[in-house]
Amino acid sequence: MNTSLTLLAILLLITPLLNGQKEKQSPESTLLQHQLHDLYQLEDNQTNFSGTLFLSKSYLRCSANNRFLLKELMTKEISAVAIYHQNAFQLIVEHFGFREYGELQIGMGYGRLFGKKFAIGMQFQYLFNHASRHPSIHSITFDISASYKINNRICMGFSIYNPARLKRGISGKENPYLPLIFRIDFYYEMNKKLFLYSNIEKELFTYFRICCGSSYSIGKNISLLVGFCLPNPELYGGIRLMWKYIHLDICSAFDFKIGFSPSLSLIIPFSL
Repeated sequence: MNTSLTLLAILLLITPLLNGQKEKQSPESTLLQHQLHDLYQLEDNQTNFSGTLFLSKSYLRCSANNRFLLKELMTKEISAVAIYHQNAFQLIVEHFGFREYGELQIGMGYGRLFGKKFAIGMQFQYLFNHASRHPSIHSITFDISASYKINNRICMGFSIYNPARLKRGISGKENPYLPLIFRIDFYYEMNKKLFLYSNIEKELFTYFRICCGSSYSIGKNISLLVGFCLPNPELYGGIRLMWKYIHLDICSAFDFKIGFSPSLSLIIPFSL
């Protein structure tokens, strides 16, 4: 509950700032600086690293996600993507859990754009699992992703996590495998205000997970986000606030069986 109140307080504080700057800003300094497909890649399609090659700017991103309002299920992340000509370089540091138990992930990625329509990327990850009164576990893995821009409004992507079927832990024949995950992404920018997307994810030996969502711009500085996931029913929604140099997402997912999962993301775009 404290997390939800904190997010609400931030929203109340920054809304007057947006209204105060409305007359001074031009369209080029707000939404047009990051088109809708850029915002989708920054927030909703982090899994497919190759999609960053289509971004118009580099960025720094900080985020926090609190699953079901439990401190034990907190995820904190800081990441950066630098885009130079047709190349993209990524660094990400993420921690899930709390002091007694958790997983630290450090990743580095490189992607390349071929022409203006096809991109491919690869990320390497180091995983550090820690638990009180238990030995730590060190693991390594990687993922491969590719994206194809059919036209200026439609794009498709594909990614595979842990394609080599690496195990948890550097050594040990009896160690369990890290998950093998396939994902397909699709988005359609209907117009400058409405953006639709969907993705299908399949982890080996589990059910398919399907998510669909949309982003609708209600002004130069504000967009509304809605979506749902199946087969485990989950709804999510939020608001995206945009300045010239800062984008802020305040969202929450709702699991029908367990409850709410609020999240907060801060994105700072920049040019090299």
